[in-house]
Amino acid sequence: MGHKLSFSAMVYFPYMDYKLSRSDPATTVTLLDSLNVRMIYDFATRLNISFDVREQPERSWGVERGGKFTGMVGELQGEKVDVGAPMGPLAERLNAMDFVNVYKVDFMKILSLKPTLLPEYLSLIRPFSELKIITKKGKMPAELVSMILVSCILNLKPDDVRMLATFNAALKPMSLASVTNVKGLEKFGYLRTGDEINAF
Repeated sequence: MGHKLSFSAMVYFPYMDYKLSRSDPATTVTLLDSLNVRMIYDFATRLNISFDVREQPERSWGVERGGKFTGMVGELQGEKVDVGAPMGPLAERLNAMDFVNVYKVDFMKILSLKPTLLPEYLSLIRPFSELKIITKKGKMPAELVSMILVSCILNLKPDDVRMLATFNAALKPMSLASVTNVKGLEKFGYLRTGDEINAF
């Protein structure tokens, strides 16, 4: 084999995964299948190199303190290791080390069709979608009531229409005595004393 590279690593699955050979800090590790491990083996084969991978002793990527870094970046800055992985490029890290971009980024966008207009048959019931009609058995959605009414109207036959017209003409005007809350209607100017209310 050719040149031997020393790696500083931290577990960051799925990019890097390993198990420790011993519990001591900076111990060598047994690499497990992950993205960076596959690339390390591929580089070793293509470039004819060997490698020694150790866990980062502080288990830290590093923080800048007075121009010097701790952790993995500090090891690279002090040339104690050749490669540190995985790590993201930050502005302050770029002053201490070079980055190799080994991952291609695919930007994903979700596209959907523009909503179409509502069908015509919904135009009668959509305005009532928030209303509730209270019945003796509980609340009933207004859409259901309006759909039933529309269905009845659409299924009317000419004979049914004639029968309704005859029924309407046959009804006599109701007296005010049969109307509840007449005083309330008078109060708001809807009725005057002596008015009659037709059934239809």
